[in-house]
This record gives sequence, structure tokens and C-alpha cells, in this order.
Amino acid sequence: MWCVCVWVIWNRSNLTSFGYVLRDLIATSVVIYLGGYIDLIPNIIVRLIVLFVYCFILGTVMMGMWVLAHECGHQAFSPSLIVNDAVGCVLHTTLFVPYWSWKYSHAKHHANVNSMEKDSVFIPRTDLTADLKRTSEPPLFKRIFGLIRFLSLGLIVHLLVNAVSCKVEKPNNKKKSAVDIFAEKLGLDRWNSHFNPFCHLWRTTEQKIGVTASVVAIFVWVWILYRLTLHFGVVLMLKNYFVPYLWVNIWLIIITFLHHTDLAVPKYYSEKWTWLRGALGTVDRDYGIMNVLHHHITDTHVLHHIFSQIPHYHAQEATKALLDSHLIDEYYLYDPTPWYVALWRSYTQCWYVRHDQPITWFESFKTKHQ
Repeated sequence: MWCVCVWVIWNRSNLTSFGYVLRDLIATSVVIYLGGYIDLIPNIIVRLIVLFVYCFILGTVMMGMWVLAHECGHQAFSPSLIVNDAVGCVLHTTLFVPYWSWKYSHAKHHANVNSMEKDSVFIPRTDLTADLKRTSEPPLFKRIFGLIRFLSLGLIVHLLVNAVSCKVEKPNNKKKSAVDIFAEKLGLDRWNSHFNPFCHLWRTTEQKIGVTASVVAIFVWVWILYRLTLHFGVVLMLKNYFVPYLWVNIWLIIITFLHHTDLAVPKYYSEKWTWLRGALGTVDRDYGIMNVLHHHITDTHVLHHIFSQIPHYHAQEATKALLDSHLIDEYYLYDPTPWYVALWRSYTQCWYVRHDQPITWFESFKTKHQ
């Protein structure tokens, strides 16, 4: 019976997975169709308010596509590598994410999660880099502006310049291809970016080919968007794609930031880090209806870091089975705090970690000055 349960939970069905793609496509189409009636609202103030809500809802629905693309990168969408990569490339590219670049860097994140030296994202400031001479917290307006900037630009900056990642060492390759030598002469190797196949992030020929294919796919998508803009007009494209796309980015930063940044989340230096410790240092949260729209990446993330190939439609039952086993009771992190409250708390209180403790937790301005 146990073996049957394990097989069911790990089973990846093409039919089921494509069914969720269809669900998200239908939901997106319905929202866009209903959005066509916004222009009929006579009062301009009411129209602008409804337009803002519309873009938020459309971006929230589109975020579901992002999660499905993310599953493809983990080989959780389909048992077929070809299907995973084909679907993942299409879905990620249409949301301006270079698929193979993200797949490779995200695999590094999963392999080194919560390692201060090797994680590929959300590495916090330490007491050596934080402004500890500060005697007062920043003004409220400055913190609000900083949060808005972080949410709206965080993903874009990370993809462009590998922000909040570990230090990338130059590979010690004695054998270099002519392309690598040419890239070094141009200085391209020093630009660590998800859009640069010649940088130090990518070590193998397979990775460099994948990143190149990702960039080509992005250029094709840019051309498609250009043609669509010529046909439908800038205003309609802003309304139905570009502004909702920003909401997708905002949701991604909110979700991933709160998975990995909390006063209860430990960070590890090499002498104490293990893969399991790092994987357990993530937080499950309840986002209400967003749990369903975002395919439960929000409330089953601890499981996802332990068993990344379990598809999202089995994640809830797998999480329940894991918790019922009581194997991780002491380490499981769940926070019932509303996500918007937790977001403000983590952004304003998770200031830095210590550099001289092998296991370290976030410290806030208040704890520093107690």
C-alpha cells in the first residue's frame, strides 16, 4: 500500500499537467475578455480604479503559468525531458524569463539553499556589509518606496546582473574555446547574467548552448510582441500584457522572498550547512485563493525543496503524508501570518545576519539596539 501511495504522489501525468495549462489559458482569456468592457465605464476615475484591479487580477492569473513553467524546469511537469523543456521554454519565454538559464541557476539554488556561500538567490547582508552605524530606522515613506522598488524590479535585476546571489568565481579552465577567448577579450565573461551565455555562471558547453537558446527565444518573443503592438496598439498591449507582466514579477518576488526570508529562517555557513538543513529552512504560508491560482507553490514549498519532482497537483497530499510521518516536526516552518503582514515584517525587520556564527538568524534594527 505504501509503495502504491508513493507511486501515485510521484506520478507525473502529461494529461493532467496540460489540463492545468489549459485551465490557466482559459482563466487568462476570460479575464481579458471581461477587461474589454472597462472602456465602457463613463467615469474616468472609476475606470482607472477598475483598470488597476483588472491588471492585478490578470497578473495574478498569469503567475500560475509561471509556476507551471517552473515545474518544467524541475522535470515535474512531465516524465519526458523533451516535453518539460519545450513547454517550459514557451511558458517562461512569454514571461520574459530565459528558460534554460533559470533552470540551471534554480537547480543551483535547490542544491545549495540557505548556504551563505553557495546559494544563488536571497543571500542576506551580513554585519560586515549592513549599515550598523545607523541610529534610527529609515522614514516610513523611504521603506515603502524601497519595498515597491524591490518588488517591481527584483526579478529583472536578478536576471540581468545576478543580484542577491553568491560570489561567482572565475572557472579555472585550462582549455578554452575560441568563443570563450573572444568573449574574455570583450569583457563579456565578467557580466554575470541569465542573458549572457559567456559569463562565469555557466561552466559546461551544454549550459552555454541552453542559455544561448534561451536568449534566442527571448528575442523571438520580443519580435512577436513588437508585431502585436503594431497590430493592437500600445495602450491595449500595456493593458493586457505589459502591466500584468509586472504584477507577475511582483508576485514572484513576494512568494519567493517570504519562502526564504523570515526571522525564523536560519542561514548556514559551510561548516554547519547540509542540504537537508537548508531545504527545511523554508516557510509554508497560506495565501488563500492564491494557493489555488498559483498551484500551491505557496503552501507546500517545504515539500518542494525536499522532493522537487513531485507535481503540484500531488503536493498537498504529499505534504500531509510528510507531516503525518512526524519526521520533520521539529524543523517544519509554517507561518499563519497574512502574507501582506509577513511581507512588511520580513522586509523591515530582516536586516542582516552575523558573519561569525556558523548558524545564524536574521537580526532587526531593534535587536541590534536593545
